[in-house]
Amino acid sequence: MAARFSRTTQALASDGSRASLIAWGIGAVLAVAWAVWFVRAELTVYEVSRKARIEVHQAAHPLASAMPGRLSVSHLAIGRRVRAGEVLVELDDSAARWRLQEERARLAAIAPRIASLHKEIAHREQAEAREQRAGVAAQLATRHRIEESEATIAFAREQERRLTEESQAGSMPRVDAQRAAAETRRLSAQRDGLAAEQRRLDAENQTRGSQSQAQIEALRRLVATLEGERTSAQVAIERVTAEIDRHRVRAPVDGRVGEI
Repeated sequence: MAARFSRTTQALASDGSRASLIAWGIGAVLAVAWAVWFVRAELTVYEVSRKARIEVHQAAHPLASAMPGRLSVSHLAIGRRVRAGEVLVELDDSAARWRLQEERARLAAIAPRIASLHKEIAHREQAEAREQRAGVAAQLATRHRIEESEATIAFAREQERRLTEESQAGSMPRVDAQRAAAETRRLSAQRDGLAAEQRRLDAENQTRGSQSQAQIEALRRLVATLEGERTSAQVAIERVTAEIDRHRVRAPVDGRVGEI
Protein backbone atom coordinates (compact mmCIF):
# COMPACT_ATOMS: atom_id res chain seq x y z
CA MET A 1 0.00 0.00 0.00
CA ALA A 2 2.85 2.29 0.90
CA ALA A 3 4.65 1.45 -2.32
CA ARG A 4 1.65 2.35 -4.40
CA PHE A 5 1.31 5.86 -2.98
CA SER A 6 5.04 6.67 -2.59
CA ARG A 7 4.99 9.48 -5.11
CA THR A 8 1.93 11.07 -3.61
CA THR A 9 3.54 10.90 -0.20
CA GLN A 10 6.72 12.59 -1.49
CA ALA A 11 4.68 15.33 -3.19
CA LEU A 12 2.77 16.01 -0.01
CA ALA A 13 6.03 16.13 1.95
CA SER A 14 7.64 18.60 -0.47
CA ASP A 15 4.53 20.83 -0.51
CA GLY A 16 4.52 21.09 3.23
CA SER A 17 8.17 22.25 3.45
CA ARG A 18 7.70 24.90 0.71
CA ALA A 19 4.67 26.41 2.38
CA SER A 20 6.50 26.64 5.66
CA LEU A 21 9.41 28.42 4.01
CA ILE A 22 7.09 30.93 2.39
CA ALA A 23 5.35 31.54 5.68
CA TRP A 24 8.64 32.10 7.47
CA GLY A 25 9.78 34.49 4.71
CA ILE A 26 6.61 36.58 4.94
CA GLY A 27 6.96 36.69 8.68
CA ALA A 28 10.55 37.90 8.44
CA VAL A 29 9.62 40.68 5.99
CA LEU A 30 6.80 41.83 8.23
CA ALA A 31 9.13 41.79 11.23
CA VAL A 32 11.73 43.94 9.39
CA ALA A 33 9.04 46.38 8.18
CA TRP A 34 7.66 46.69 11.71
CA ALA A 35 11.15 47.33 13.08
CA VAL A 36 11.81 50.06 10.49
CA TRP A 37 8.44 51.69 11.23
CA PHE A 38 9.10 51.47 14.94
CA VAL A 39 12.43 53.30 14.56
CA ARG A 40 11.74 55.82 11.75
CA ALA A 41 8.01 56.54 11.83
CA GLU A 42 6.65 59.90 13.12
CA LEU A 43 3.35 60.31 14.84
CA THR A 44 1.35 63.51 15.12
CA VAL A 45 0.65 64.33 18.73
CA TYR A 46 -2.19 66.67 19.55
CA GLU A 47 -2.04 68.60 22.79
CA VAL A 48 -4.43 71.06 24.39
CA SER A 49 -3.17 74.49 25.31
CA ARG A 50 -4.91 77.62 26.61
CA LYS A 51 -2.35 79.96 25.02
CA ALA A 52 -0.96 79.24 21.55
CA ARG A 53 -0.52 80.72 18.07
CA ILE A 54 -0.67 79.36 14.57
CA GLU A 55 2.32 79.79 12.23
CA VAL A 56 2.64 78.99 8.56
CA HIS A 57 5.70 78.19 6.51
CA GLN A 58 5.38 81.34 4.36
CA ALA A 59 3.48 84.46 5.39
CA ALA A 60 0.93 86.06 3.09
CA HIS A 61 1.99 89.04 0.95
CA PRO A 62 -0.87 91.49 0.38
CA LEU A 63 -0.40 93.56 -2.79
CA ALA A 64 -1.77 96.97 -3.77
CA SER A 65 -1.41 99.25 -6.76
CA ALA A 66 1.12 102.07 -6.42
CA MET A 67 -1.22 104.53 -8.16
CA PRO A 68 -4.93 104.84 -8.99
CA GLY A 69 -6.16 103.84 -12.42
CA ARG A 70 -8.46 101.71 -14.51
CA LEU A 71 -7.85 97.95 -14.56
CA SER A 72 -6.68 96.91 -18.00
CA VAL A 73 -5.34 93.34 -17.66
CA SER A 74 -5.62 90.86 -14.79
CA HIS A 75 -3.73 87.58 -14.46
CA LEU A 76 -5.20 86.77 -11.05
CA ALA A 77 -6.79 83.39 -10.34
CA ILE A 78 -7.15 81.83 -6.92
CA GLY A 79 -4.72 78.95 -6.51
CA ARG A 80 -2.56 79.99 -9.45
CA ARG A 81 1.17 79.67 -8.84
CA VAL A 82 3.27 82.75 -9.69
CA ARG A 83 6.95 83.59 -9.86
CA ALA A 84 8.70 86.56 -8.26
CA GLY A 85 8.48 89.58 -10.56
CA GLU A 86 5.62 88.19 -12.62
CA VAL A 87 3.03 90.79 -13.65
CA LEU A 88 -0.30 90.09 -11.94
CA VAL A 89 -2.31 93.21 -12.73
CA GLU A 90 -1.91 95.94 -15.35
CA LEU A 91 -3.57 99.35 -15.15
CA ASP A 92 -4.45 101.51 -18.15
CA ASP A 93 -1.24 103.36 -19.14
CA SER A 94 -2.27 104.72 -22.56
CA ALA A 95 -1.67 108.36 -21.57
CA ALA A 96 1.83 107.59 -20.33
CA ARG A 97 2.58 105.62 -23.49
CA TRP A 98 1.52 108.60 -25.64
CA ARG A 99 3.93 110.80 -23.69
CA LEU A 100 6.64 108.18 -24.12
CA GLN A 101 6.15 108.18 -27.90
CA GLU A 102 6.28 111.99 -27.97
CA GLU A 103 9.53 112.09 -26.01
CA ARG A 104 11.08 109.39 -28.19
CA ALA A 105 10.07 111.28 -31.34
CA ARG A 106 11.54 114.50 -29.92
CA LEU A 107 14.76 112.69 -29.02
CA ALA A 108 15.01 111.12 -32.49
CA ALA A 109 14.64 114.55 -34.14
CA ILE A 110 17.38 116.20 -32.08
CA ALA A 111 20.33 114.07 -33.23
CA PRO A 112 20.04 114.97 -36.97
CA ARG A 113 19.75 118.67 -36.09
CA ILE A 114 22.90 118.51 -34.00
CA ALA A 115 24.77 116.70 -36.79
CA SER A 116 23.61 119.29 -39.33
CA LEU A 117 24.74 122.15 -37.09
CA HIS A 118 28.16 120.55 -36.65
CA LYS A 119 28.53 120.34 -40.43
CA GLU A 120 27.48 123.97 -40.84
CA ILE A 121 29.99 125.05 -38.19
CA ALA A 122 32.74 123.16 -40.01
CA HIS A 123 31.79 124.79 -43.36
CA ARG A 124 31.72 128.26 -41.80
CA GLU A 125 35.11 127.73 -40.18
CA GLN A 126 36.56 126.63 -43.50
CA ALA A 127 34.99 129.64 -45.27
CA GLU A 128 36.36 131.95 -42.59
CA ALA A 129 39.85 130.51 -43.05
CA ARG A 130 39.63 131.04 -46.83
CA GLU A 131 38.40 134.62 -46.37
CA GLN A 132 41.22 135.34 -43.96
CA ARG A 133 43.79 134.03 -46.43
CA ALA A 134 42.23 136.09 -49.23
CA GLY A 135 42.19 139.19 -47.02
CA VAL A 136 45.82 138.73 -46.06
CA ALA A 137 46.76 138.31 -49.73
CA ALA A 138 44.87 141.51 -50.68
CA GLN A 139 46.53 143.45 -47.87
CA LEU A 140 49.95 142.19 -48.93
CA ALA A 141 49.33 143.20 -52.56
CA THR A 142 48.21 146.67 -51.46
CA ARG A 143 51.28 147.03 -49.25
CA HIS A 144 53.55 146.16 -52.19
CA ARG A 145 51.77 148.72 -54.36
CA ILE A 146 52.26 151.34 -51.65
CA GLU A 147 55.96 150.54 -51.44
CA GLU A 148 56.23 150.79 -55.24
CA SER A 149 54.38 154.10 -55.10
CA GLU A 150 56.73 155.39 -52.44
CA ALA A 151 59.71 154.62 -54.64
CA THR A 152 58.06 156.32 -57.64
CA ILE A 153 57.23 159.39 -55.53
CA ALA A 154 60.81 159.61 -54.29
CA PHE A 155 62.08 159.55 -57.87
CA ALA A 156 59.46 162.13 -58.94
CA ARG A 157 60.44 164.47 -56.11
CA GLU A 158 64.09 164.24 -57.05
CA GLN A 159 63.15 164.93 -60.66
CA GLU A 160 61.01 167.88 -59.53
CA ARG A 161 63.85 169.30 -57.46
CA ARG A 162 66.32 169.05 -60.31
CA LEU A 163 63.98 170.63 -62.86
CA THR A 164 63.10 173.42 -60.42
CA GLU A 165 66.78 174.26 -59.93
CA GLU A 166 67.43 174.20 -63.68
CA SER A 167 64.38 176.36 -64.41
CA GLN A 168 65.52 178.86 -61.79
CA ALA A 169 68.93 178.89 -63.45
CA GLY A 170 67.27 179.54 -66.80
CA SER A 171 68.55 176.40 -68.45
CA MET A 172 65.16 174.66 -68.42
CA PRO A 173 61.65 175.98 -69.12
CA ARG A 174 59.61 176.62 -65.98
CA VAL A 175 56.74 174.55 -67.36
CA ASP A 176 58.82 171.38 -67.09
CA ALA A 177 59.34 172.02 -63.41
CA GLN A 178 55.63 172.63 -62.92
CA ARG A 179 54.82 169.43 -64.80
CA ALA A 180 57.21 167.51 -62.55
CA ALA A 181 55.57 169.00 -59.46
CA ALA A 182 52.13 167.98 -60.73
CA GLU A 183 53.37 164.45 -61.35
CA THR A 184 54.72 164.31 -57.81
CA ARG A 185 51.35 165.40 -56.39
CA ARG A 186 49.53 162.83 -58.56
CA LEU A 187 51.76 160.03 -57.34
CA SER A 188 51.34 161.19 -53.74
CA ALA A 189 47.56 161.18 -54.13
CA GLN A 190 47.74 157.69 -55.62
CA ARG A 191 49.81 156.53 -52.67
CA ASP A 192 47.31 158.06 -50.24
CA GLY A 193 44.53 156.21 -52.06
CA LEU A 194 46.42 152.94 -51.71
CA ALA A 195 46.93 153.59 -48.01
CA ALA A 196 43.20 154.25 -47.59
CA GLU A 197 42.48 151.04 -49.50
CA GLN A 198 44.73 149.14 -47.14
CA ARG A 199 42.94 150.57 -44.11
CA ARG A 200 39.59 149.65 -45.67
CA LEU A 201 40.78 146.08 -46.27
CA ASP A 202 41.97 145.81 -42.69
CA ALA A 203 38.60 147.02 -41.37
CA GLU A 204 36.67 144.70 -43.69
CA ASN A 205 38.75 141.72 -42.68
CA GLN A 206 38.21 142.46 -38.99
CA THR A 207 34.48 143.01 -39.49
CA ARG A 208 34.11 139.88 -41.60
CA GLY A 209 36.06 137.83 -39.07
CA SER A 210 33.95 139.16 -36.17
CA GLN A 211 30.71 138.42 -38.02
CA SER A 212 31.85 134.92 -38.92
CA GLN A 213 32.92 134.22 -35.34
CA ALA A 214 29.59 135.56 -34.05
CA GLN A 215 27.69 133.27 -36.42
CA ILE A 216 29.81 130.28 -35.41
CA GLU A 217 29.30 131.05 -31.72
CA ALA A 218 25.53 131.34 -32.30
CA LEU A 219 25.56 127.91 -33.94
CA ARG A 220 27.55 126.47 -31.06
CA ARG A 221 25.09 127.90 -28.55
CA LEU A 222 22.28 126.30 -30.54
CA VAL A 223 24.13 122.98 -30.42
CA ALA A 224 24.51 123.33 -26.65
CA THR A 225 20.78 124.08 -26.37
CA LEU A 226 19.93 120.99 -28.39
CA GLU A 227 22.30 118.90 -26.27
CA GLY A 228 20.40 120.08 -23.22
CA GLU A 229 17.09 119.21 -24.87
CA ARG A 230 18.42 115.76 -25.72
CA THR A 231 19.43 115.17 -22.11
CA SER A 232 16.03 116.44 -20.98
CA ALA A 233 14.28 114.09 -23.42
CA GLN A 234 16.31 111.12 -22.18
CA VAL A 235 15.43 111.94 -18.56
CA ALA A 236 11.77 112.35 -19.53
CA ILE A 237 11.82 108.95 -21.27
CA GLU A 238 13.27 107.32 -18.16
CA ARG A 239 10.68 109.06 -15.97
CA VAL A 240 7.74 108.05 -18.18
CA THR A 241 9.09 104.49 -18.45
CA ALA A 242 9.20 104.29 -14.66
CA GLU A 243 5.67 105.69 -14.53
CA ILE A 244 4.48 103.02 -16.98
CA ASP A 245 6.09 100.34 -14.82
CA ARG A 246 4.18 101.69 -11.81
CA HIS A 247 0.97 100.72 -13.65
CA ARG A 248 1.90 97.07 -13.11
CA VAL A 249 1.53 95.05 -9.92
CA ARG A 250 4.16 92.31 -9.71
CA ALA A 251 4.51 89.31 -7.45
CA PRO A 252 7.14 90.03 -4.76
CA VAL A 253 7.97 86.35 -4.17
CA ASP A 254 7.22 82.93 -5.56
CA GLY A 255 3.91 81.66 -4.27
CA ARG A 256 0.27 80.93 -4.90
CA VAL A 257 -2.63 83.38 -5.25
CA GLY A 258 -4.68 82.93 -2.11
CA GLU A 259 -7.23 85.74 -2.20
CA ILE A 260 -8.43 88.37 -4.69
